[in-house]
Order: sequence, then structure tokens, then C-alpha cells
Amino acid sequence: MRSKRMMALLALSFFLIFPAASGKGNAENILYAELLSGAVTREWQEQYGIRVERAWHDGQMNLTEVLQAEDAPDFFCISTQNADFEAIRNAGWLADLSASASIREDIASLPPVFRAALESEDGTIWGIPEAASFKHEVYWLPAAWEAMGWDTKKVPASYTELLDCLEAYSAHPQAGFCVFQFTADPGPQFTYRKWLLRLLVSIWHTQALYAGKSQDDENEAFQALMERALSVGKALDEIDPPSAEEKKSLTPLFHSGLSGRGLCQYGSQTYTLRNLIPHRIDREQPALVCVSLTLYCCRANSVWSPQAAQLLESVIRHREGWKGFYLHPDAGDIQTWNRQLPDSAQAARFTRPWLDSLKELSFVPAVYPEGFRGDAYDQLIDQAARGDVTSFQFVRRMRALNEEKH
Repeated sequence: MRSKRMMALLALSFFLIFPAASGKGNAENILYAELLSGAVTREWQEQYGIRVERAWHDGQMNLTEVLQAEDAPDFFCISTQNADFEAIRNAGWLADLSASASIREDIASLPPVFRAALESEDGTIWGIPEAASFKHEVYWLPAAWEAMGWDTKKVPASYTELLDCLEAYSAHPQAGFCVFQFTADPGPQFTYRKWLLRLLVSIWHTQALYAGKSQDDENEAFQALMERALSVGKALDEIDPPSAEEKKSLTPLFHSGLSGRGLCQYGSQTYTLRNLIPHRIDREQPALVCVSLTLYCCRANSVWSPQAAQLLESVIRHREGWKGFYLHPDAGDIQTWNRQLPDSAQAARFTRPWLDSLKELSFVPAVYPEGFRGDAYDQLIDQAARGDVTSFQFVRRMRALNEEKH
């Protein structure tokens, strides 16, 4: 990812490993952490006779500070949602895992969009993914578009084109349809104004981060687009049923990707990643998709770095359920997986066409700056949606929130 070099503050899970008989350290200087996979550390203990102790660092610590600390972890897990993986890699903090044929084969067989987020130009491997997913998805639904009489060859391929489409629908709504059944803000608190504003913030700042620009660039353009988004959202709020119960009987035109992968929660509408709208403001920008990767890494100057590749092969063997389907779409029996899930676990279900389309997705992987979240951010979105703050005030307060995070 050619993103701007950013080091976000983040909460991290770390762990130290050392031989059970080595006597390294004592109870007073052992670090403790929550581990994402107990199966991995159990294998280290059982097969290699390695004692694993958990370590925890203050979530407000910068990753660079953590890795330079006297009690720095040997192995650690990071999420690309919270840290610039490329910057961490280029800073020299990660051990090379390329010696492992199993790890090389695993990375080579990932879907291109995830492989591109991990690959370095020389082929060196710095982290092994334990999980992957997408964020902030918006799909157009082909069956609904055909029923609506819309041209499926002229679908929105950017945020502004999505606004054009929604504006046209608000002017001529049809009975039996709705824009969404569910979104990122389900329940009575949802409004289209809030949804469109959140999506705009996500796309605007993701593109800025990818391009290496200041997030304050072209504020006037952002304000104009924000005002248009709130206007379109207001029109939709006036015609679209606010109740999730009411929407169950309606045909949605779009899907947020929050429930299931390939099948809408209510009704029989299907979709694939071919129906995903790129994360961009207009067609002049690159077609981005927000990805999240959870990676196991080893500190470059750890005494365990020579064995890191061998140990981290365990991650490959212990991926389970949805984690494995994202990373290796052809692996596993999705029908058996789907059948054993309760109705409440709809979001963990997959369809074979959606997984097949994952292997073809050619969008550019990017990371959304997750600093834009939390109570203060939610309150600001609410205020803007109600009209309590102007677009100019919104931009100034967003800048202040971002500065607080960093």
C-alpha cells in the first residue's frame, strides 16, 4: 500500500516466548497479554517445549515505543486497521519470515487483494495473516435493480455516482422497495444523513491516506460534498421506512455487507464482490477497497527471530471458520459451515459465488484511518445530521479529534 506513513496509537496483543528450562526472566519482569489464538501457543508448548507468557502494554503507547522498550515482546499481533503496516515494516522492526516454504506457499495462494496488502517489492514476508476482512462495504443488488427497471450496466462506481443514484430514487421512489434493509447504524437511531456522512468521511480520508496527502486538503470540496450528502440523506429519510421491521418485507436496492457474505439477511437476493462500489469520491481516484488484516509478526532483534518462521507456521494450521474462508476461498466446506451457524450468526455465512469473486477482486487494498470513531466522533456525526453544526464547523472539529488521537 502506497499510503502516507502514519503511526497510529493502538492497543496491541503481545506475547513473550522462552524455553521452559532456560530460567530467562522471573515473575516480576514477565509481560502479559491477551492472545488471539490459544491454539497456536498450545502447539508451541506441546510440540516445542516452549513456555508462553502473556504480555500487555498500555493501548496508548506508540508501537515504535513498545518495540524499543526493555521488555519488548518477541512476537506480537497487530491489525492493519490500527497501524500502518508498511511503515512498521520499512522501519526495520519485523523479522523476515521468508525462510519458511509453508509461509511462502500460504502467502502466494491468498486472494490477490490480500496478497497485495502484504507483499514487498523483493518478495520478503514480514507477517503471517491470522484473519482478513473488508470494511465499509456497499454493494448494489442486481435482482433489485432489474426489478426497479434500472440499467445494470450503469451502476455507481464512486461516492458521487452513488449520490446521483440515491437522488434519482428519492425523486421517484417505488412501492415495495427501500434503499437498505440494514446499515452500519441499525435501529431507530439510523438516518440516511448519518450513513452518507460516515461513508463520505471514510472514503475521503482513506483516499487522502493512500495518496499521502493531508486530510485537510481541499476542505471546501469536502464541505460542498458534505452538504449535498446531507441534502440527499434528508430526502431519503422522508420517504424510506425508519423501522427495521417494516423493511423486512421490502426489496433493498443496496446492501451494506454487515449480514452475510453473498446473501441478504431477508429475502433471497444475492450479490458478489463484482457488485461492490469502490471506495472513491469519483472515477479519477483509484478504486480502493478497505481491508483489515490481523497479522502475527516477530520483532526483528528478538533472540527468537531465527526460529520465527518455523513457529509462525502454526498460524496457518489453526485458522478457523470465516478466517480461513477469507484467506483461502477454496478451502473448507461452506455448506457445512453455514448449516451449523445459528440464525444470530448470519454475518458469518458465505455463498460460493461471493467467495469465488474474492479471487477476482482487482481493487487496490487500503486502510481506513480508524482514528475516526468513538463517542466524540459519533456525537459530531449526530450534530451534523441534525443541522446543529455547519460543514465548516464539522471539518474543524474533525481536525481537532484527529489531532487528539495522534
